[in-house]
Amino acid sequence: MTTRKHTAPGWVSTVSELAARLRRVLVWTLTFELFNQLDKRRLLRSFIVPRVRPDYRVQIEIPEYVRESAEPYQIDEFRALIERVDIRGKRILEIGSDYHMCSARLFQANGALDVVGTNIGDWRSLEALPVGVELKVGDVADVEYPADSFDIIYGIAVLEHIVDFDRVCAALKTLLRPGGVIYLQGEPIWSGPQGHHLWYQPESAGASAASSMHDPVGGPVLYRFDEAARNPIPDWAHLVLGSHEMEDLLIRKGVPASHAAGITRFVYNLGGDKTGSCSNFQSASAIIAALSVSFDIEAERIAINIDEERIHSVTGKNQYYRRALRQYSKEDLWTRGLVVWMRHKSDGNDAVCVERNATASGNAVSA
Repeated sequence: MTTRKHTAPGWVSTVSELAARLRRVLVWTLTFELFNQLDKRRLLRSFIVPRVRPDYRVQIEIPEYVRESAEPYQIDEFRALIERVDIRGKRILEIGSDYHMCSARLFQANGALDVVGTNIGDWRSLEALPVGVELKVGDVADVEYPADSFDIIYGIAVLEHIVDFDRVCAALKTLLRPGGVIYLQGEPIWSGPQGHHLWYQPESAGASAASSMHDPVGGPVLYRFDEAARNPIPDWAHLVLGSHEMEDLLIRKGVPASHAAGITRFVYNLGGDKTGSCSNFQSASAIIAALSVSFDIEAERIAINIDEERIHSVTGKNQYYRRALRQYSKEDLWTRGLVVWMRHKSDGNDAVCVERNATASGNAVSA
């Protein structure tokens, strides 16, 4: 009598094969992600310059004039740079110097060899510049210096204004020494809730937006993006409304017709010059992509804390946010500001780009 051999049904072996394949896929996926994260960490470490003086981070020399004139963010951004880069004995190029040239003065007071500040307009305070600091009037892409002239290129509140990234990057690549570092910051970015960068003073409508922003005797600006009480534009509305629609909306909200017309001209650059406070109309992703063509880049998105349930609720929904999602990613719509660290490409291949998000702010979102 022969013993009958029992065999598993065909579907059992099929399931076993599928399970084995899924295990292999999972192992390869996890391995790939692990190496990907390790590569990112190596890149992040490569941007950190070892501190020569351990206490350099906390000891900042602030000249009295700077202490009286600087905005808090100027001190904060300067500190962010020197936490990772030793500026002593270095040549600095600043893009978009402020009216009081506070950043340039901070560099000089904290050991920089010399500082060249640039600005598109010939405006600055009457306070004499320190030895080793000079101002060049004009676009940074037109700065006439020999190649490899600067160890550090620095610019805050500039990423939202750069119109021709290809031209600016070409100039920076020429001016930055091998091993040098570029630190750029910008806020608000066009794709964010207040990316219109409203800064409008009707009393000085005859002057340029840039000069009115920096005029120390011009008085408080009547309409501005960074104060809810003075910002009549709903969040993200600038991304989906045309100029005529925006003007009509402002008038319906109680803004005088002449003011509404001026605000609209400013927000949509109807004058055609894109100078001063006017945005370059680029999303955070577009800016990162443009810079990544020329440099290895570490990008940090400054996020806004958005209550998405409130945005979509019946009582507090933001119709502009929902419409903007058709054109922009959620990540871009939530990005208030952007910080980038850049260096020359490490090899002849494509530039490396690492993105990370900063802690979200507690800013409210208006309907």
